[in-house]
Amino acid sequence: MKRHGKWWALGLCLTVCAGLAVYYFAGRSPFGAASAYRVAFAEGLYEYTLSYRTKQQGNVFPVPQGSGSAAQATGSVLAGELTLKAKLKLRSYGSGYGPDGQRTLLAVGLEDCSGALQLLGQDVWPAPNTCDAQFRGHALLAELDSRGVIQRVLPDPDAPALVNDTLQTLLAELSATIEPGARSWQARETTPHGEAESGYTMEGGWRDAVLRVQRKRARYHALNISQTLDAVQQRVDATHRIQLASEGHWLELMGNERIRARQGDREVLQVSTEIELRFASRIDSEQKAPDLAKRRPRALADRGIHEQTERQMLTRRAQGLTVEEAARVLAEFGNAGEVPEHSRFLWRITGLLKLHPEQCAKLEPLFLDSAATTKRRALLLDVLADVGHPEAQASLRRLLESEQALRDPNYALLLQRISFLKHPEPESVRWVEARYARGAQQGDWNERHASAYTLGSLAEELAKSGRTSEAGRINATLRQNLSSAASARETAHALNALGATGNADNLGIVLGHATSTHGTVRTAAVFALGRLPSAEAGSALVELVSDPVVGVQARALRALESRRLSNAELQGIAQDIRAGALHRQNVRAIVELGRRHLTNPQGGASSSQAAVALLRAVLDSGAAEAQTRAAIRRLLRTA
Repeated sequence: MKRHGKWWALGLCLTVCAGLAVYYFAGRSPFGAASAYRVAFAEGLYEYTLSYRTKQQGNVFPVPQGSGSAAQATGSVLAGELTLKAKLKLRSYGSGYGPDGQRTLLAVGLEDCSGALQLLGQDVWPAPNTCDAQFRGHALLAELDSRGVIQRVLPDPDAPALVNDTLQTLLAELSATIEPGARSWQARETTPHGEAESGYTMEGGWRDAVLRVQRKRARYHALNISQTLDAVQQRVDATHRIQLASEGHWLELMGNERIRARQGDREVLQVSTEIELRFASRIDSEQKAPDLAKRRPRALADRGIHEQTERQMLTRRAQGLTVEEAARVLAEFGNAGEVPEHSRFLWRITGLLKLHPEQCAKLEPLFLDSAATTKRRALLLDVLADVGHPEAQASLRRLLESEQALRDPNYALLLQRISFLKHPEPESVRWVEARYARGAQQGDWNERHASAYTLGSLAEELAKSGRTSEAGRINATLRQNLSSAASARETAHALNALGATGNADNLGIVLGHATSTHGTVRTAAVFALGRLPSAEAGSALVELVSDPVVGVQARALRALESRRLSNAELQGIAQDIRAGALHRQNVRAIVELGRRHLTNPQGGASSSQAAVALLRAVLDSGAAEAQTRAAIRRLLRTA
């Protein structure tokens, strides 16, 4: 399924602290797992020195001539640069907060701040003391659950959007996922730029007075910009060194990140970020928490700009598009699933519908038209899912309940478009649950399994935004769905649905199906394991690289693309290759696996040696074609 139009997410990524764009924080724990050695802040005041610089530029599509926009002058949609030097003050109010009374409340603010902010070539802070004046006296509140996950933030109602958005961004930059007892581990993490795969390596021992960890990133599962464009190639190089005190608070985080993304010959995104945080002091003190009733909580994924600024941006984004013109374009070209200047059209129409929610209903006749194809209907649903506000979700539900949708031979494909919602309304969640129940009751296999997979995707989004009760309810339903599967085909579909939740509590169930005698079930198990960042899930994927079914092997290799393998795992794969387990169709994927570990070895010289052994095993197997063998020899010469 093709996902359309996440242009909005790019905006704030490029203007991170300007209060003039929108970003999405959706993802895993910023503070790691709860344990004896975890990220934790005892009640008191913590002070750090902070140095932060980020420069970002995007060139998503050519700005029309004559638009007169500042973006046209720079040749990009948005560009920004922020430099900050400040004291970061973090106050912990202890535990007992949040809906469940189990969360720790933190307040984060900046003092003695100096820096510069440029947006589209213009100085946002013209005076040297503007930065300090903006931030002084303001603090962003954040709630952490018992696992160290930030469940939600509570912006300062008296602060400019610039301040709240900057502090929220810094909090994401400083996040780290700790897995107690492990020497190395993977974590799927959210940054201001998208959803990254991070690889962690211990640089000491768990009994040390200071916990030292190195984090590397070489790939994003989803760059905010890559969700809007097809065939985006990314190059990511990020290294951070993290230190935690034995009590659990941050001592130091230093590092940098470089991201470049291209679409064909055109560079569409450049990001350069440097951060240095050092612990200065801690004061044990109790202080009454601010009045939370005066603050409006939001999930990390929620945007935080002022309504007037948002309307100005949406007006500029729509570029004068009317719903009548949009309807005409969709009617004329939509049956092919794409329209002229497709990406730019999606950017404009989603801006229009965000600006005017009442216009969503005016596009519904295009879906209900008897001449509409499945491709046109899917495109309309994708637009509505991307817009995502309550009015758009209401249109989604009405259209999917229509006779035209139910008669469409690809109804299951249409139903699954709801899984694209980033912030599903409770009504949308209940609606999909009702579709699942109806499919099960009436024996409608397609509706049951399509709605089950959609529920799994929604459960993942619900968990990310702190709606754990709804996510847990869905997970229990999908577990029951899997246990009642009567055939290998049903088991595979049910396992895909459960895997879509990304719920780590399902690992044991998934592992039980990874050794199924049915290739379709093992393929589904690979999908589910690929959504889980634990070392145990990674080890199971390595085992499946030698699966006798070529499709299972291929999917396992794809799932390993974002993971760093241990030397033993690389050596194990090399042994399987020498035993003849490598399918010719998967040679290139194996070579790419070896190349990544050869050119970016986290384990030092021993990791490079293991990667060399892997590549030599491919050469010796005779499975590689002449061009691939030549590429392997070039890699080995550089080792």
